[in-house]
Amino acid sequence: MNRIFLSVFTLFLVAESLFASNGSKALLIGIEGYEKVQPLKYVGNDVRALAESFSDRCGFEVMQVIDSSVSEKVSHIGPTTHRDALMKTIESWCAGVAKTDTAILYFSGHGFLDDNGILYLASLNCDAKDPVPGGVPVAWLREQLSNCPARCKVLLLDACHAGTSKRVGNQHASAKALKVEFEKFTDVVTLASCEKDQQSFLWSGKQQSLFTYWLVEAAKGHADRDANSRVSIDELTQYVQRNVSRTAKVLNHEQTPILIGAENSLQPLELKPKAISLKRLIMDMAEKIDSKVRQKELAAVGVPEFASGESGGALGITHGTLPAYIANELTDQIAMLADGDYEVISGLALHKELTRLGVDVSNLETAEISGLKVKGVEISALAIGRIRGREGATFRLGCKLKKPGSVGQLGSANGNCFLNESEWAMLGRSASVSTSITMSNDVEATTITAQRVQSLDAQAMRPHPLLNPNFPFTVEIHVKDSSGEFKKREGIVKGNDYHVTLQNGEVYEIHIIDRSTRGAFMRLLVDGLNTLPQRKNSSDKGISVESVTDGSKWIVAPRVNLAETRAWYLDPATVDANGKIIPKSYGIRGFFKETGDDQEDQYDEFEVTDAPSSAAARKKFTQQIGLITAAFYQPTSPRALGTKRGKEYNEQVEHYRGGKIPGDLIGVLHIRYDEP
Repeated sequence: MNRIFLSVFTLFLVAESLFASNGSKALLIGIEGYEKVQPLKYVGNDVRALAESFSDRCGFEVMQVIDSSVSEKVSHIGPTTHRDALMKTIESWCAGVAKTDTAILYFSGHGFLDDNGILYLASLNCDAKDPVPGGVPVAWLREQLSNCPARCKVLLLDACHAGTSKRVGNQHASAKALKVEFEKFTDVVTLASCEKDQQSFLWSGKQQSLFTYWLVEAAKGHADRDANSRVSIDELTQYVQRNVSRTAKVLNHEQTPILIGAENSLQPLELKPKAISLKRLIMDMAEKIDSKVRQKELAAVGVPEFASGESGGALGITHGTLPAYIANELTDQIAMLADGDYEVISGLALHKELTRLGVDVSNLETAEISGLKVKGVEISALAIGRIRGREGATFRLGCKLKKPGSVGQLGSANGNCFLNESEWAMLGRSASVSTSITMSNDVEATTITAQRVQSLDAQAMRPHPLLNPNFPFTVEIHVKDSSGEFKKREGIVKGNDYHVTLQNGEVYEIHIIDRSTRGAFMRLLVDGLNTLPQRKNSSDKGISVESVTDGSKWIVAPRVNLAETRAWYLDPATVDANGKIIPKSYGIRGFFKETGDDQEDQYDEFEVTDAPSSAAARKKFTQQIGLITAAFYQPTSPRALGTKRGKEYNEQVEHYRGGKIPGDLIGVLHIRYDEP
């Protein structure tokens, strides 16, 4: 009796696209707690990880079977043997697939050969000495899939891992049987987990099968090397081969996936992972980078500021805060995962050293910076990021882990994310939203967001909103003169940009004129830093701030994602007896250090300074220095120059406790300030 160690990824090439946005179904079967043979570890983890990847990322309707031979969705089978129940589950699922569907069948468990060399997939009580009563013949499975009406069929097999039991008989039996059996499938490409003299290993650090782990990561979009939002079969194969073999080597094993039957391909296939939120993608990329840093046993890693495609204008990024925010958030996420096991270099320190060497984001990958050191610490690798492309509200991000000055790369992390309205406002473009986009409740929130971002893109093609007399808000820069009075500094409109000239050493205030009769929330950033301290919570003056009552410490001038920024609340403008709107005016005088009821709140005035001395530079934001961002929101129910913090002053700022939160974006204004 020969035990087969199988771990294969098989593609039935009968459709244009492997992963369709609609009509995609997956049956995921994992047998872990075997009764008569060695139980398998991490099979349930593999099934759940694939289920999440196929469902959340690829839009599949997923059915899971873990250890049971019957899915809850096929409960009509009734009492029977584990083998028969498993076969009936597969048969019922195949029959329920439509002609237009893409179908994926995944099986993780043991595989055995009988005395006649027939290959079986083992059900829960299969006996290795006599696999016929408890095993599903692969030939029968091939027949079921041949009869399945789906336009595209995918079989994933991750069967029996190395180290779980002793192999007997011909040591090459598993590889030979695998090749023979799966070459019999029509129009099939098979990606096997290892070569004939190897075994398929577990990754205890991830608590998954090594091969299936990297399949899951490929399906998330990390294998998309050409940044076209699709993963081809070639990209997937190369990604899995490269990462499985490298990880196995670190674990003191040898394992290289192989491609079987590539000549059977009728036409190239591809998968198209769905976009996820920006924050989730950054966390996902951080996990990949952290994993690579640990595999390579690197001592120190740095994250330079992200670049934005080949041309920032092509992506709709005009010196906004988004690229620098992504780099800083990625740095923070990596540092959290590192947990002191390796050093994550300060973005500001890294930026200063690269600037000293004459290196910026445009020539970072080609610069000769071997042996790069920051404050005496040699940098083992740089996570070099780029916003690689854009399609509507969806952005493609990529990050390469490279040794400074090297040509090759140690690893990569890629993926697609969608921007919400506030994150769109971080692109540096100004726009007003004249009407809200509303859709029925059965429409996904991401679809609504995409429609609103499309509307904002169109609005951003128009002149700056400050030129629109119907826009309900005006933002002005008032500069202190020699007498100590603040006077308005006029600006110049250049297309969608509004420029105000400021000089080093000048002190200024930001004045808001509010003509909205509904009230509004305003998120106000200077050089990408919030004018309010983050995490704390503060009316007759008409302007108040969101209240936070958790008792945490204030963070002054914090770097923030605009979507998560603590906001000012602007009281509604009044209307007189003749129906005339009486605007309200407010002055924001600096970076507030703390706010609270019944106290004089401290702030540091806005003072223009050279870029290296600016508050933004100290917070590692350098690309967006010289940019004031004011984003206005409807109240809704819960569902090269810079500015430094100048002299300290006191002013009482009251907390808003009206029960509303920032809702739909009304508009965003960017004011750029620079030297004459």
